[in-house]
Amino acid sequence: MARHRLFSHYSSNGTTWYRRIRSFGYRGRYIGENLVVGSMSARRAVRMWRNSPDHRANLLRAVYDHIGIGVARGSYGGYSALYVTADFGGN
Repeated sequence: MARHRLFSHYSSNGTTWYRRIRSFGYRGRYIGENLVVGSMSARRAVRMWRNSPDHRANLLRAVYDHIGIGVARGSYGGYSALYVTADFGGN
């Protein structure tokens, strides 16, 4: 996302986050994704997720027992930005 200055659950080629995760071989029954971009710390990004009902639900969902986290610096909207992605999975 940072390389393409894109902030979306869709990849630059139009692939959904769900398909992207599956294409890397993840076969768990449950999957979810949280994204955030902006001028912030990783700690603040998690705080923002905790304050959003849908993102908080992903953080607390008991079926998730796997997580992948990506963090990158880039620019977004003409400003320096931190991109944070958390992908969740479970069987």
